[in-house]
Amino acid sequence: MDLYDIRKFDAALGATLEKLYAAHKAHQAQGASRKGPMLVDGCPIEDLCLTFVLPGYPEYELKKNGGDIMVDATNVGAYISAVVDANLESGIKTQMEHFRQATLMLVCDAASL
Repeated sequence: MDLYDIRKFDAALGATLEKLYAAHKAHQAQGASRKGPMLVDGCPIEDLCLTFVLPGYPEYELKKNGGDIMVDATNVGAYISAVVDANLESGIKTQMEHFRQATLMLVCDAASL
């Protein structure tokens, strides 16, 4: 699963992450000729006031002291990866394990009938 899978269950978050990713790639592609800040929809990324917390869940820090770490051109890739991980991997790992255990219990109980 990757960045593009988020749109399937949260269209707004997926669209936003895709915009950030596209802006990041465009900024990187400029390389040494890069002039000015990384822009997202014409706005410098720093003006978006993003921090390393999961969007919509201010108590869920994506890294230690994430609420104090501003997203900028140097760390936007790490931010995108952390949001994807929290939504599709580590953030749902416990729920998936509980689901697996419950399914196993149901199958085992049905087999004993």
